[in-house]
Amino acid sequence: MTCLLCFALMIIWCGTAVVNLLCYRTGTLNYFLGSDVMWIYRLLADLVVVAHAAYVLFVILGLVLVLVGLFCRWNWIRNFWFRIVHLTMIAVVVFEALWEITCPLTTLEAALRQRAGESAREGSFVGHWMHELLFYEAEPWLFTMAYCLFGSLVVVAFLMAPPRRPFARQTPQS
Repeated sequence: MTCLLCFALMIIWCGTAVVNLLCYRTGTLNYFLGSDVMWIYRLLADLVVVAHAAYVLFVILGLVLVLVGLFCRWNWIRNFWFRIVHLTMIAVVVFEALWEITCPLTTLEAALRQRAGESAREGSFVGHWMHELLFYEAEPWLFTMAYCLFGSLVVVAFLMAPPRRPFARQTPQS
């Protein structure tokens, strides 16, 4: 899933670069689409917001499923790649919060909205509701504390139900 998310973000980034080249350097896209190509930036910004929401959903639901799976004795929650990706994703969020780094997805979306002539809070129906789900007004230290606590819970779950190593030799059972 994370590979797909990274691939989608690469496509969005490359698409933005191509649109920039075509619109501002040669003007050829204006010839085919007319003078209003701002919809492309709005669409790309909405895609970034959806990818951002998917990232958050994966991190939150991943922990919930691991905890429920621990209680229900689900074997799949010990999948090595799922757990490593999950731990890495929350580690990135905690790192960004501790070092006061703005999320790259937020920065990319804001840049695309600016190119579309919108503010970050404007946008399509999808963009509006994704913003309502993702962004809240509070002091920055509250978010940092929440991310650190959530990251700590992920680490505790990782230690309570460690993943199986992917290439561990299976011993024959007698």
